[in-house]
Amino acid sequence: MEKILVVDDLPYNQEFLDTELRKLGYETLLASDGAAALEQVQSGEPDLVLMDISMPGLDGLEVLKLLRADTRHSRLPIILLTGKKGSEDKIEDLDAGADDYITKPFSMKEVAARIRVQLRIVTLERQIVQQERGLAQITGIGQTLVTLAHYINNATQAISGMAQLCQAAPENRNQQESLVRTALKQSERISAVLDALQVMVDGMEVRTVDYAGDPDRMLDIEREVEKRLKRLNEES
Repeated sequence: MEKILVVDDLPYNQEFLDTELRKLGYETLLASDGAAALEQVQSGEPDLVLMDISMPGLDGLEVLKLLRADTRHSRLPIILLTGKKGSEDKIEDLDAGADDYITKPFSMKEVAARIRVQLRIVTLERQIVQQERGLAQITGIGQTLVTLAHYINNATQAISGMAQLCQAAPENRNQQESLVRTALKQSERISAVLDALQVMVDGMEVRTVDYAGDPDRMLDIEREVEKRLKRLNEES
């Protein structure tokens, strides 16, 4: 159930909007002035704010600017209720960060329709973000697999190359011994790559999705592999 914050200093308007919005299936929060509105946004976490502009103390426009200056609420849908008729006034409201405005006197059908539009926009934005995350996750998995394939391919090519030499000269004992050493060393390299992946997933407590879309963090697995390969080279 979406939660709507109603901000109006007139009890009658507040009660009317509260009653009608509840009939439409919304949960409501109420505030009688700008300061209370800011507190309700912080504590109540509404999905949308329906706010009168003309209020004592902090008016609706000042509250709007304060909310838009806070990154946590920069995308909170805010609809202003205004008695202003001039287009310049309305442009000022929109430029200040209002998502929409409703001119008084208004009908509840208009209010309900504009609320639905803003909530639908929020839903679409969330869907887009989820889709982008899904695409980024696929990209991140691909980058990880490319990194692993690079190191494993180098190791298998070294083993394959030495095996071909031994096949061409089966009587060469030295080459056979070299093949054994190469196979053992490159197997250790492959294990190092797999261990690095295990570190990324378990020890570092990082999921693949956390790497998605972040090339700098994708380097973590490469650094871990390089570190382990360097240690193997020093030991050999």
